[in-house]
Amino acid sequence: FEPDDLSPASKIQQLKVPVLIAAGENDRRTTAANSKTLFAKASKPKTLWMLPGARHQDFHLFDRAAYEQKTLKFLSETLN
Repeated sequence: FEPDDLSPASKIQQLKVPVLIAAGENDRRTTAANSKTLFAKASKPKTLWMLPGARHQDFHLFDRAAYEQKTLKFLSETLN
């Protein structure tokens, strides 16, 4: 396989489904800039959710209420 096969930014534009990108603002592995690049390349409908204070972690454990609210809202708006 080629290194680009492991690059979400090189593949995300091929998706033809709604995309929710959730990212931690303090993530050092997948930086805010990486997440914004993914979002820019994704087809609509799409949503970018930057979680204040979060790192590269389980967002449901980090902020259960916000995670459930944001995810359910995204699903209800895009899968009607």
